[in-house]
Parts: sequence; structure tokens; C-alpha cells
Amino acid sequence: FHYRAPIMIVETAPTAKVGAAYTYALAPSEGTGPYTLTATGLPPGLSVSGTSIAGTPTQAGSFLTALTIRDASGTSVDYQVRITVQA
Repeated sequence: FHYRAPIMIVETAPTAKVGAAYTYALAPSEGTGPYTLTATGLPPGLSVSGTSIAGTPTQAGSFLTALTIRDASGTSVDYQVRITVQA
């Protein structure tokens, strides 16, 4: 039996704008769903919702965000993505 860990393709996150609703949907594959996403270093006003990052950013800047995707068996993969928020 060969178990395959979840794989998540992380492209450059779409640019966000202060005060505008934002959603960045991630698409994990492989592994065993359901998947859970955790993130640290998100721009203020954004949070994790399922396997998406969503909310209304409140501060401009460039934010290096650490993401961890975990599948139902507990196997996890770590990534980083930069989210830019324009004023």
C-alpha cells in the first residue's frame, strides 16, 4: 500500500485591496479529504474559511503567509505564499 500525501499547488496569491472583500480558494488534491487549512501571517482582516483565505483586508502591505494543509489521515504539507494588499 502506497499512501500519497496531499498536494497543494500554490500560485501567486491574487492581489487584495484594503476595504474590499477578498477570497483566495486553495485546491488541495491527493491524500484523503476532508482537508483542513491553517495559516499564520495573514494580512489583518483575513482568516481561514475551509480551504480558502477570505475576509476584508484592513492594512496595506506585503504579507508572507505560512500555510499548512492537513488531510483526514493527519498527513500535512507546509507552504508559503505572499499576499499583497494594496491601499
